[in-house]
Amino acid sequence: MTKDQLQKELKEKVKEGVKPSYLKKLKRSKSDGDISHQREKNLDDLKVKNLELEKQLEQTTQALSELTKIHQDNPPSYLLQEQLKEKQQQIEELRQQREETNSKLTETLTELDNSLIARAESVKQFGKVYDKVKDTELQLLQTEDEATDDIIRQDNEISNLRNENRRLKLTNQSLQKDLQLAERLAELRKNPLSNENEVP
Repeated sequence: MTKDQLQKELKEKVKEGVKPSYLKKLKRSKSDGDISHQREKNLDDLKVKNLELEKQLEQTTQALSELTKIHQDNPPSYLLQEQLKEKQQQIEELRQQREETNSKLTETLTELDNSLIARAESVKQFGKVYDKVKDTELQLLQTEDEATDDIIRQDNEISNLRNENRRLKLTNQSLQKDLQLAERLAELRKNPLSNENEVP
């Protein structure tokens, strides 16, 4: 980004006449969101300060240009020379301040970029974990369905075995009764007379 593009962007985002000292400072906890918010606020403050320095530099440069023109048109006087030195010193100070502000601005932008990269990585990792959790939940649901089907099948088998056991018991009882009757008939056939004598 060129200097002109940066100045244009700053002028669009920052209102003229706003000083960093006028901005309201909030005391907040230092969570990730707050730190990011503070960095963005610092970035805005630096942009405002940079814009002010640009305006001061422009005004001082214009004043120096006027003094230089006066100096060229008229022989230099002691007062004009002092003013010229003072303006040159102000310009040098403003340039240094602008360089410091630009350095801080670059550093803050780098921190914001790193923060955004870290957030993107966190979101990516969260997506992977979320997918794993969803897969695990799906597997659990499938296992639960299979276990339910097995329980129902086993219940049906147990019920069928109970019915079969009941039927076999009834058959066994019927067979025992038939066996007792057959034994009595066999005894009656062996001793028909003794049975008749026993009858009163």
